[in-house]
Amino acid sequence: MEHILQRHENSQFMETLTNAIENNHVDNFKKLVLHLSRNFFLVQGNNHRITLYMESMKKKRKEIFDFLLTFHPKDDAGTIAALDSVLSGQNSVPKYYVDKLLKKYSSVTSDENLLVIAVRGTNCQAAKFLLNKGLDPNAEKLGYTPLHTALVRNPDTNSEELITTLLCNGADALGELHDGYNCFELAVIYKHTNFVQEMSFDFAFDYPYHSHYKLNISVLLQLAKLKSPLFHQLRKYDVEFFPHENKLMHFSENLRDLLQLEFDYFEIIFEEYNDICCHIFETYLLDYSKADPKSRGYFFLRPLPDIEMCFGGDKILKKFDLLLHGSTTLNKCVIEFIHMLNSKTGFHYISKCTDEANVTEFFAYLLPWGLRVGSQLFDDVFQEYGYCELFKLLLFLDYERKDYGVIHPSALVFYICEVNSTLHTLSLREYTVDSVFELMNYFVHSKLDEYRAREVSSKKLAKKGNYPHIPSLVELARNTFREYFVTKLDIRSTQRFYTLLNSLPISVDHKKIISLETKLYDNY
Repeated sequence: MEHILQRHENSQFMETLTNAIENNHVDNFKKLVLHLSRNFFLVQGNNHRITLYMESMKKKRKEIFDFLLTFHPKDDAGTIAALDSVLSGQNSVPKYYVDKLLKKYSSVTSDENLLVIAVRGTNCQAAKFLLNKGLDPNAEKLGYTPLHTALVRNPDTNSEELITTLLCNGADALGELHDGYNCFELAVIYKHTNFVQEMSFDFAFDYPYHSHYKLNISVLLQLAKLKSPLFHQLRKYDVEFFPHENKLMHFSENLRDLLQLEFDYFEIIFEEYNDICCHIFETYLLDYSKADPKSRGYFFLRPLPDIEMCFGGDKILKKFDLLLHGSTTLNKCVIEFIHMLNSKTGFHYISKCTDEANVTEFFAYLLPWGLRVGSQLFDDVFQEYGYCELFKLLLFLDYERKDYGVIHPSALVFYICEVNSTLHTLSLREYTVDSVFELMNYFVHSKLDEYRAREVSSKKLAKKGNYPHIPSLVELARNTFREYFVTKLDIRSTQRFYTLLNSLPISVDHKKIISLETKLYDNY
């Protein structure tokens, strides 16, 4: 209860003080502070002190403000907090009050902290005042200089004047942060305006005593991605491009940026900075190999380069062609990278972005280089394009089978790919009604008759006529040939079956029938 009464008393006292400031009753304000509750500031100090400072500055009560600065000088927490609020841009006050606060503040802390605070709040007026006062523009606070703070915290047009002020007052354009970035790199990486990037570049590369420069790889890629004139200017200098070893995620971003560049810029980097291409691929592969195998699906797709990075972009096949015919080291890395790609996810992405011909061309190019194929891809391609050229191409490849669930969601695709299967062994319960009825375009079988009758009686399917009850001679011949062919040659894989079938001296029409490309019935 006593605590509540004390809080109420303090609240009333603060209201009395703020009223005195409002009405500019200087003598009354001093009397209240000096004679009524000196202990009030010792106990409640900081928050109330800040409030009084801000009120006196807001109402431009200079005499009251000056009195507050002299009151109990050993307790400067309120003064410091008020100045922080002003410099951080939270409150705009006349220069008189900033000067007074700075003078008071400098007695308890390093002036360099003030410059960082002003920069963090984009308070250019305060920053200019502090620089004119002689503060060091390169003094570090926790590894950051004021210039670095401006570039990291303010990637917008409002920072242009502030960054210009710092550079023109001696801020080191090539000075590195604790994690290795200099101001030009930050201007590019944080996507500052062209003006800031160009100005940072001019200051960074305008040192007559520098003949060799070091920049992060991502800077070169970002400039190429933006088609910035600075990309071509960099080529005139002796620059060593390197990654930051403490930021592995940049390797995935670098790989994505490299593959998504417009071809002209990609070609320049490939020809002039071939070692960079090698390093990007090598480090990405190393990074991926360290991932937990159980989480690699997530690890690979996000945030590491996903399928849209390498299955899209400008002239992607021409880029792969250059990479695969580069140095031996680069060739090896790119082949390993292709082997890691998820072709199923890739097909989903690229089929939405382009037409069937381009999809086929893309897969036809990468498959011989080791692009992995899973059983699900057969179904996805068949569902999207039917018995197309890409589907036929996949039949000549070994593919990875799932070790759980249904190997193929489509009953027809299962029969086409699993060449040892027959309708007798096929479990229709594992497939959808549409998937099973698709088989009726190729087979007349008692198992399908029973299934059809059951679905019609349950009204899942309307009764239709013209369904043959006796298989055609062509169907009997096809089924007999497939069974004999598989048994006689001991065929156990899709690849072997269709490779041998393709080599037989029979007509194309016969091959289409045997491979189930040609429908025998047209019922569903």
